Amino acid sequence: MAIRVECQFCGRVALVNNAQADQFIKCPDCRAEMRVPSLEDRPPDAEFALLPTRRAWIGAIFLLAVAGMVIFVIASLANRVAKLAQPNGPPAQRPLANPPQQRFPNRPAPARPIPAVVRNRAPQNRNRAPHNEVVGPPVPLVPWTVAADPPTELPTIPAKLSVRIAIPEGPNPEIIFPSAPSTMVSLGHAGHGNELREIWDFRANRRLGTTRGLKTMFENLEGYFRPLSSLSSDGRFFVTQGLQPFDFVVWDVVAERPTGIVRAEHAPTAGLIFGALARPDRLLTCGFGSPFQVSATNGPWRKWLHPFPRDNQFDRNSLAISPRGRYLSVFDKSRQVLRFYDTEAASPVGQVPLPPFEPAGPMNCECVSFSPDGREVAALFNYNSHSHLVAWELSTGRLVKRIDFGGNLRTLVGARFAYLFTPLEWFPNQTRWLVYGQGIVDRHAGKVIWKIPDEPSRYQYGIRHVASDECVLSVTKEGDQLFLGSIALPLADIDRAAQIPDRS
Repeated sequence: MAIRVECQFCGRVALVNNAQADQFIKCPDCRAEMRVPSLEDRPPDAEFALLPTRRAWIGAIFLLAVAGMVIFVIASLANRVAKLAQPNGPPAQRPLANPPQQRFPNRPAPARPIPAVVRNRAPQNRNRAPHNEVVGPPVPLVPWTVAADPPTELPTIPAKLSVRIAIPEGPNPEIIFPSAPSTMVSLGHAGHGNELREIWDFRANRRLGTTRGLKTMFENLEGYFRPLSSLSSDGRFFVTQGLQPFDFVVWDVVAERPTGIVRAEHAPTAGLIFGALARPDRLLTCGFGSPFQVSATNGPWRKWLHPFPRDNQFDRNSLAISPRGRYLSVFDKSRQVLRFYDTEAASPVGQVPLPPFEPAGPMNCECVSFSPDGREVAALFNYNSHSHLVAWELSTGRLVKRIDFGGNLRTLVGARFAYLFTPLEWFPNQTRWLVYGQGIVDRHAGKVIWKIPDEPSRYQYGIRHVASDECVLSVTKEGDQLFLGSIALPLADIDRAAQIPDRS
């Protein structure tokens, strides 16, 4: 019995003997080391069907092209031979200008071709893919086993929060918030011979530590590149790319020293596009030629998320981590479904299709965001300059909210500058979202109800981050110095704009 093994780096599929199960072999193409799955490790066929490899597609296209050329040459030669063999006869008669139409009463008229129409309709079964123009195998069923994933601790923010933290000077300012609800933030810069970041608790206006002495491969590139970095929700650990592209340094913020290096498995020619902490002891990474994997930051434990969409089948913006780090979500644009993976079991636990959209077509996912309490997940989609916001309940996979903005959300918000950070964030009360750092979308009103005005000193490419229902953090510039400060939101005015009674 042969076992089908697919290289996670280059996509080459090989058939190996059953005796090699649970052993390591070399890929015939890229020579990367890959493990032959055992029978109990192989996922059932009812889960995700593997797509044809890139090599298979190229081979099929090449064979079709060769066959077409051969048929064309044979047809041309046969036509020429027939003309040469035809005897000389009387000249052919000229056809009439308006030949009479012949009718065949017993023959049905040819069917008129109907142009294909793109559709994106809601299927009868929520685990099946929507009907759209995506070409590929049908989406297999995946049993829904996703549950709520609340954070270990949901931080409380004072009603009158005041924040003003100076960002260390440098050519490439960088601000990183944890993926889970937290009051921690990393502020600093990358490049120009220095990699200095400071980690703060903005609720207490207290600095926890720095990354002074940390070395990375980007430190002498004049600040034009940023390493992949992540901060734990407790502010204790900071992880970033080290002196090698696939080495992640785990940095103890309080002790201000490295605790270890996590190396992502990869092919000889590869690159990373994602690296984030799901928990202080779990690092998620993936890239071109590097499979999506979960690695322990304090030991040799590692698992590959399998099967996972290839790097050209999902957008990096669609990757999101649940508050406690149990689940990873990703939008598979090749099948137009939102998938969920268990980061401990490294296996799929559910998927939901998209609801019907107008105009219908293949959607692009701008962002996926879990609610602060881990009970819901929302996503921002865009197609043909038309934006939609969709939310699902995690315990059932049921669609709970859908907003059609009637146009491009970025245009509706009217932001002056491009927003380079997370375009969708939940407010703690979970009735509103912050979009593109500028607009506030109300869940019940189903529209943008407020636009946060730009501060006179707002840094044009600075991040904005939800701190509480009444406060947003923003980056301002005073002279040559950047600051992370707080903006108080006029909650009474925002409530009136949403036609909600005054809470006082």
